[in-house]
Amino acid sequence: MHLFTGEERKKYMDLCNKMTSRQECLDYKSLADKMIDYLQIHTWDEIESLKEGEKKTQMKIDFGIIFNNHQHDDRNHIGRVNIVSLQVIILFTVNDPKYTDDFNKYDFVDSYDNYTPNVVRTFQELMKIKWRKYDAVKIFLEGSDCGNICVLYSIRRGEPYFEDNTIPTSEQTIYLITIIKYFTLDEMNSAFLKNNILCGVSYKSLFADGRWMNPYMFLDHDIIHGQNYDALCFDRVRVERMELIKFYEYCRTNYTGDKQKWYSIKVMMFLLIHEGLCNFFLEQGFQEMEPEEFIQTYFHNGMLKMKRFEDANDLGEMIPKEYREKVVDFFEIAIPNYLTALKSWHESLSEPSGGSRYKRKYRRTKKVSKRKTNKKKSRRK
Repeated sequence: MHLFTGEERKKYMDLCNKMTSRQECLDYKSLADKMIDYLQIHTWDEIESLKEGEKKTQMKIDFGIIFNNHQHDDRNHIGRVNIVSLQVIILFTVNDPKYTDDFNKYDFVDSYDNYTPNVVRTFQELMKIKWRKYDAVKIFLEGSDCGNICVLYSIRRGEPYFEDNTIPTSEQTIYLITIIKYFTLDEMNSAFLKNNILCGVSYKSLFADGRWMNPYMFLDHDIIHGQNYDALCFDRVRVERMELIKFYEYCRTNYTGDKQKWYSIKVMMFLLIHEGLCNFFLEQGFQEMEPEEFIQTYFHNGMLKMKRFEDANDLGEMIPKEYREKVVDFFEIAIPNYLTALKSWHESLSEPSGGSRYKRKYRRTKKVSKRKTNKKKSRRK
């Protein structure tokens, strides 16, 4: 099995960052070629690591079809990387021991009842095409049955990445499948804030969001996180992306020397952005919460269950080892660290006349809160 060295991983991440950088001057075809070369090497090594038998022999045949027939001349460079990666994910899904566990509860031939998840329906449609052929997958992703994975080839339906050689804009979300399954918190936060959703190729079932997922379901889960991020943070809450970026960069500049505080901020940013809490990012009520109140509201009664932080295969991975016996102790430090940074950033902003929407909103909320408090006091009198 091929393992990344530190230097090799750094080189590969540099390819990912360049591919999603939206810079006009880059040779995106060459970047795509190199990313697919990495994918080919890692995929072959994964197949070689399997036990000998008919399944391994057939996977080698499928491997040859996938990598010998992909369209090198497809000018949708992000889409090209994603299609070949998707083919590899399908290959390892249909050969995954947990494959039947994930799908056997549905009529796999034709399951269109209301109880069938979209991820299953889309995969069923993929099984009906010649998924080993690049052209077939490309046509599928441009069609109407591609579900969540449409974003792998197009910014939106009918608008492929790099259409007419046009670089995606900063407001257009890029989904890129990579051979890295697990990213650092900083890599994840930075990518999301730049409107890039990095998905991972998995060669076997992985544990995510509190359950085991086969490789295809894991990809779908990554895509849904990206879609939720867009819907929650920007469509519904109307957070300004540049505000988030400025705050995160402020923290990077001012707190990287304090490892505990910087790590606390990265964890909290990840939870706010990636796990669906981002709608509380700029709210006064969130800023004034005590750690115990936050934990009770969002970890015990909310969408994030504390047990997920106690599971080493789930969110427990991000909890420092010294706090894994009592996760609450970590958040009693992390939450104040984050809120202190938020307050410090707020105080560093210019006056309202030249300041940000965040500071104006913060002050306006604070005044309203004071008026309400005064009214309550006068009533008591």
